[in-house]
This record gives sequence, structure tokens and C-alpha cells, in this order.
Amino acid sequence: MLETLGINPLLLIAQAISFGIVYLILSRFLFPQVRTALNDRREAVSKTFAAQSAIETRLQEFDLEQKASQKRAQEDIQKMIAEAKDAAAVTKKELVAKAQEAAAAEVAAAQKRIEQEKINAEAEVTQHAKTIAQSIVQQILTEKADDPVWQKAQVQSSINAVKQNP
Repeated sequence: MLETLGINPLLLIAQAISFGIVYLILSRFLFPQVRTALNDRREAVSKTFAAQSAIETRLQEFDLEQKASQKRAQEDIQKMIAEAKDAAAVTKKELVAKAQEAAAAEVAAAQKRIEQEKINAEAEVTQHAKTIAQSIVQQILTEKADDPVWQKAQVQSSINAVKQNP
């Protein structure tokens, strides 16, 4: 039956023996080395995966630390900004108070100058009025001094004033 299929039984046995010998030689010399190489490669891949896992873990930890550092830095910045605003507000209040004090002092000095100018102006107007009044009285007296009726009226009015104020 093997011959109907085109198979030579002696040749098949020879090939089986050859295959067995090749298998024995390979299993004796080559397969252990291949197994060792495969095991080494498997261990290297396992170590690589473990290292990768460790690196990913460290990377995640680093990311968390970095985010925490950024958050702390942001909080510190916000704190410094708040402190700067507070300091600016205090400085502003101090400057406003100093400006108000200076303005009040300036207003007081201006009021004193105005009051002094007013007093000086009143004195000057009074002096000027006295001078004009004296000039007018002198002019009237000069004109009326020769009039006897006017002189008599003046004397009479002076006597009446003295009688009313004893």
C-alpha cells in the first residue's frame, strides 16, 4: 500500500533514522544552548518589564511630586501677592495720611495768610478812609470857617451834646 502512494519503505526508515540521529545530536548540543539563550532572553525581557514598571511608578511619583511642588509654589505666589497687596494698602494709607496732613497744613497756612492779608487790607482801607475823611473835613472846615451861621450851629450842637452826656 505504501508503494501505491509512491512511498519507499526502506527510504522512509532511513529518513526516520537520520532524523532521529539529527534530533539526538541537536538535543545534545544545540537545544541546551538555545534553551539557555531563550531563558536568558526571557529573563532579560522580564527584567525590562520590571524596570519599565519601576520607571513608570517613579515617573508617576515624580509627576505627583511635581504637581505638589507646583501647587506649593502657586500657594506661595498667592501668599506673596496677598502680602504685597497688604503692604501696598498700608503704604497707600500712610501716603494718603501724609498728603492729608500736608494739605491741612497748607490750608491752615493759606488761611493764616488770607487772614493777615484781610487785616492788612482793613488797616489800609481804614487808614485810607481816615485820610479821605480828614481831607473832606478839612475842605469843609475851610469852606465853612468863614460862615458865621454854620459856626453858631456847630457851637449849639456841641453844647447840646455836652448837656446830654454829663
